Amino acid sequence: MAKKTAETKKPEVKKEMPKVEKKEEKKEETQIAVTPSKRFSDMVVTEFSDGFGNIEVTEFQKKLIQGYFVGVDIAIKEAEAKRKINNKTKDNPVICWSNVKMENLVKSIVAHTSVGLDMTQHAHIYAVLFYDFKIKKYDVNLLIGYKGASLIKIKYGLHVPDHIIVELVYNSDHFKPIKKSINNQIENYEFDIVDAFSRTEDNLKGAFYYHIFDDSPERNKLVIVTLDDIEKRKPKSQNISFYGGEKTVWKDNKPTDEKEVVIGWKAEMYYKTVYKMAYSKITIDSMLIDDSYRMIKEQEAKHVNSSGIQEEIKEKGNKTKLAMPTIEVKPSEVKEEEKSSTDGTLKFPEAND
Repeated sequence: MAKKTAETKKPEVKKEMPKVEKKEEKKEETQIAVTPSKRFSDMVVTEFSDGFGNIEVTEFQKKLIQGYFVGVDIAIKEAEAKRKINNKTKDNPVICWSNVKMENLVKSIVAHTSVGLDMTQHAHIYAVLFYDFKIKKYDVNLLIGYKGASLIKIKYGLHVPDHIIVELVYNSDHFKPIKKSINNQIENYEFDIVDAFSRTEDNLKGAFYYHIFDDSPERNKLVIVTLDDIEKRKPKSQNISFYGGEKTVWKDNKPTDEKEVVIGWKAEMYYKTVYKMAYSKITIDSMLIDDSYRMIKEQEAKHVNSSGIQEEIKEKGNKTKLAMPTIEVKPSEVKEEEKSSTDGTLKFPEAND
């Protein structure tokens, strides 16, 4: 009987597949470019929170802060262009972000944005640069325009009118005030433009403003403003380009006996004067005063005490263009407490980085 030979099973050889190293696909991270204004906004919020505790800054306020960066950046560039050609200031340090006292600017921006002042809006707020001889850096002071001042009055006012009407009156207009009396409990007026095309600056004869209270019409107030009332509020050294008038003609860098007439913007300047009068009559409610309001008023007080600043406020406060002259603050004009203050070590990269 044939023997069955046992079949020897060959051991199974596992073929190892060559290891293929899988290259991890690196996902390219999409980096969102951060604009200088966004970096500036983040820096303002961070630095202010670190120095003054945990504060909440709204998204709207952050957008306003970015607008301040744009406005201040324009201020710096325009002031630097003027510095280079001015014999009195050309030896001063370069006007740039690294030479700005940032701590002071940060505090000021947070205060003004919390009130809602927008540097991108006409006549809200604008910047003026001061050179501090003591520490050889520049202060950026934020000065409030006539529209910005009215917003502050509305926000912090006591018994704020629901509407405020401001009008210039010309010779051809029909204007009849109806004052409050025993027979008339609501102060009012009649006003009609009879001939719209004869309302030229030469025919201006006055103005008025009217406060309206919807729920309490008996509190409505009409105030008549004469030309004398307006004229005495003009800046002492008025800017002819604003109000018009005659100016001396210069030739070969020397004044001559010739005069030229500048038309100016007399009606617009008169209107702004009356506008400011109308809102200045709103009383501030002491119960609404907060840290932002106090900081703004402190800065205004500082401006009053600074040499030359009042003329800048009067002359530049109504300009649409962001014109930013550089005003020098001499060491003798710096208070002792300001001499020991921070020298602005906070850094911020240039706008064109």
